[in-house]
Amino acid sequence: MTSTESPERVTLGAKACEAYLGRVNLNLGCGCHPFTDETAHGDRVWINLDRVPGWADVVCDLGRDAIPLPSDSVDCVYASHVLEHIPDLIHAMREIHRVLKPGGHLVAATPYAGSDGAWDDPTHCRAFTQNSWQYFDARLYRTPDRASHYPSPIEFCFDVIQIGLVAEPDLAHLPQDILRERMRFERNIIMEMQAILRKVIA
Repeated sequence: MTSTESPERVTLGAKACEAYLGRVNLNLGCGCHPFTDETAHGDRVWINLDRVPGWADVVCDLGRDAIPLPSDSVDCVYASHVLEHIPDLIHAMREIHRVLKPGGHLVAATPYAGSDGAWDDPTHCRAFTQNSWQYFDARLYRTPDRASHYPSPIEFCFDVIQIGLVAEPDLAHLPQDILRERMRFERNIIMEMQAILRKVIA
């Protein structure tokens, strides 16, 4: 399910994953903006992870290290403008899948591949489109006429639940059908993509 949103700016925060939060929630790449237990409400807990010590509860290099949490222990993983910085994204996605409980969710935001913002930052290792997320699913590589013609290190499965596209602020007034048509042929129409993935065992 793909939708095109037109707010002036959508910045993912704790409220963006409210529907997917559970008892234990993981904030990847928290930087200087860790989430607190008060942010999560009730008996929910946030674990803040970053590769730089300081505000993080857990220090971990997602592109290299195992996340130091038990398997099947996290209800929701939140990653806002983090995944594009990770050199070994398959390793990171494998670890996210491992720590999520079955049926748990990854809520992620990245720059959109058709925006200059996806490429301007020299610390960005890659860009994402709506189709990028389907490749984090081992079932794709078992399906004839899909990606089954080459071996893959991906042995885990995510279902793509929803993808939202956030328009550039000066185009936010345009109808969705116009935005979708323009993004096929023009750059800098969509600035951000927000994806919700669910861990499945298959």
